[in-house]
Amino acid sequence: MSISIIFLYFITITAWGSAFFFTTYQINVVSIEWSVFYRFFFTSLIFFLISILFKKKISFSLKDHTVYILLGILLFSLHFIAVYYSISIIKSGLTAVGFSSILIMNVILSKIFLKNKFEIPVIIGSFFGILGIIFIFLPEISNIQNSTLVFFGFFLSFFAAIIASFGNTLSEWYQKNGGEIIQTSAWGMIYGCIISAILAIFRGQKISFEFSGEFIYSLFYLVIFCTTIAFWAYLSLIKKIGSRKAAYAWVAAPLVALFLSFLFENYQWTNLSIIGSLFL
Repeated sequence: MSISIIFLYFITITAWGSAFFFTTYQINVVSIEWSVFYRFFFTSLIFFLISILFKKKISFSLKDHTVYILLGILLFSLHFIAVYYSISIIKSGLTAVGFSSILIMNVILSKIFLKNKFEIPVIIGSFFGILGIIFIFLPEISNIQNSTLVFFGFFLSFFAAIIASFGNTLSEWYQKNGGEIIQTSAWGMIYGCIISAILAIFRGQKISFEFSGEFIYSLFYLVIFCTTIAFWAYLSLIKKIGSRKAAYAWVAAPLVALFLSFLFENYQWTNLSIIGSLFL
């Protein structure tokens, strides 16, 4: 494995593992749909600015914009809204664990839509990842009275993983056909913002912004590190090694999320959760 790929993995794992925790400062103060809107609106501005500074093409055909709209739906709005709602219900580390199921979903969808071969190491890694998720999930059920609510929180994290996996597969196909990461992200995020705003308005959520230090600092961290840099790194991984292998980042990301959840959210490690983490 090359140094560049290891570096991209490290950035993705660190950024997205910590993103689940910093997202906790975005919810309950501003509606989730508007929080997602702000995150991708500011990030899209950064990507457009980069495109302009480096004189990259930003005008594309209707066919390209169809892809950008789909990516906006799959990668930059619905799946993040589902993740945010999941974090509002269960601990952020557990949401990260549920979302790590994207690994096996990427394998399945890339086989169906991209005709990629099933690779034994990927299948084995997926199996152990899911086994780890089961071990980590069991202690949480026993410690919370309203297990139905916990299941719903986990369901949202799995639902988000399914949506994101479709987005990853589409992104891999588009990049293989000449799509550029920076411009694709910029346009996809703009459409994601539009979709998030429409959902917010439809649900009667008024436009609001929180000027507290926690909200602004966490938003800044999410925009710069967890979105701008992380999406560049992750989509670069997809371009270099495919969505199946790139999704390995989600096997390690929950460990970062669970560690932060342990430090700041009183997540309690048990023998089962420790064993489960070893499988991830």
